[in-house]
Parts: sequence; C-alpha cells; structure tokens
Amino acid sequence: MDPHYHLAAINIFCKALRMADVNGFRQEFPAEYVNTVKSMIEFYANICFPDYSNPCFSDAKLGDRPAEIRNYQDWLKLFPDCEWIRYYATEGREGAPLPNLSHGAQTSGFFTFRNGWKQDATVMVVKAGPKGNGTASRTTELLSFGSMAGISSRIAVPTSMPVMMK
Repeated sequence: MDPHYHLAAINIFCKALRMADVNGFRQEFPAEYVNTVKSMIEFYANICFPDYSNPCFSDAKLGDRPAEIRNYQDWLKLFPDCEWIRYYATEGREGAPLPNLSHGAQTSGFFTFRNGWKQDATVMVVKAGPKGNGTASRTTELLSFGSMAGISSRIAVPTSMPVMMK
C-alpha cells in the first residue's frame, strides 16, 4: 500500500475521535481504538523523511510539507501528551523525536533505517512484503539530505540490487 492510503486511513480514524471529543463521548471509544490510531501515526512518522515527504511506493505522491505539518498539528490535538507527535507538529522546536533509528513493520513489510531525525539524516525505507501479497517487485527508497550543497537526492531501486551509501 502506498503511504498516502495509510495517511488517509489515519485521518478517517481521527475524524471519528474528533467527533467524539466535540460531543463529549471520547470515553466511549475503547482504549484499543485510541492506541491503534496512535500506532498508525507512529508507523507513518517512521517511514517519512526528515523533510516530511514519504517514500513513493506504488502510486504514492511525494507529499506536501505544510500539509504534513498540519496533519501532525491536528494529531497533536488528539494526543496532546505525545512528545514525538509534538516534535513533528512543531518542526522539532518542541518535544522529542521517536527514540528509534530503525523500525520494522513486519506485518506490512516496511522497514526503515536512518542515522538520525534531523534534516541532514540519511534514511532508507524498504518495502519488502508481506510474503504472498502478490507484490511483484520489492523496492528500496533511499533519501540523503545535506549532500552536494544541501540538495537532497532520492534513489529508488529494486531491493534485489545492492544499495550502498557512503
């Protein structure tokens, strides 16, 4: 699945929570639902690049930085105590990033490797599964910031090809 379908699903789930909040019925939602929504946001944060763009797997579009920041700001209203959502909502001025530099979503087959969360980080996202889902090709997207006088580069290659980064 491309990351924007996931983003759309997050926002649909969040609309239900916002409606409940507006009408005073948040407590009617099971904790499992609320935790699932937060986990969905965490997955999305893990696969996105430091410039708020996302890997362009399937028919994904690159994303729009201001729109992505607005998403985090909206999500922060639902999860005001979440420091990592605050970090992305404030472009790193407040809060703290997720503590992990690598992340594996084994059910969906997305794996992310990064050397940091700041703008100069190198990030590689691999879409490699799950087994038997009919996906004909496995893809890797590597994004390196800060190289060549601040120009970012984006490389997508099949994962059967070795990816090396200096």
